[in-house]
Formats: sequence, structure tokens, C-alpha cells
Amino acid sequence: MIVGIKAEPNHIPIDYEESYATIRSCGKRCDNLNIIYEGSKERLVVIATNYVSWADDPKWDKNTIIPGTNYYYQNNDGKQQLFWKDEKEELELGLEYTGEKSLPKEELIKIAKSIKAEGKQLD
Repeated sequence: MIVGIKAEPNHIPIDYEESYATIRSCGKRCDNLNIIYEGSKERLVVIATNYVSWADDPKWDKNTIIPGTNYYYQNNDGKQQLFWKDEKEELELGLEYTGEKSLPKEELIKIAKSIKAEGKQLD
């Protein structure tokens, strides 16, 4: 069995010079997909995985949820992170942004909402 994951944004608000994807296996029927957009001054990474993390994983800290949304936001040493779950596709998704200036949370949410995610098991 092969697992297929797709998670590409339609809205990319940075000037990037290069984009590429990496995939890493995290066990049987478990994959992590990273789509990286790199520019000279900023970097955006879209993360998708069919791995179900523990409820006590720090990324799901209830204190980091953006009020009125299902998005969890963190800023760790200039790396802005946004995490959410796509229950229908059974995926955990995330964004990581680093750059000279921070992006507003609303912009990160706009990127997140532009992602059409697919996670399916292929024979």
C-alpha cells in the first residue's frame, strides 16, 4: 500500500525563487509531506501528515488557538507556525513562515484556507 498526500496552497503571498517538496515516512502507512517555498528573505513551508499526533502535543495547546477558529498559532524564535486538522481527509496540516517581517495571523489563515488537501490510501 502507498499513501498519497496533497496539500498545495493557491495563495502564496511571498516572493519565492524556488519551490520543492519532500516526503518522509513516519512508519507503516504514515507520511509527512513538506512543500517548501524559498526566497532570498523569506520561507514558507506547508506541512501535511496522515500521522495523528497525541492530544497533548504542544502544537495543540488550547492557549494558542486563535479565537473563533480551529487554527493553533505559535511564534517560536521568529518562526511563525499555524496548525489545524482536516477531519474529512484525516490529515494534520501546518504552515511555518520565517522572514524579515512577521506575517499577520489573518494572512496565515488566508494561506491555510487556500490549501486543498487530499489524503488518500492508494492501492
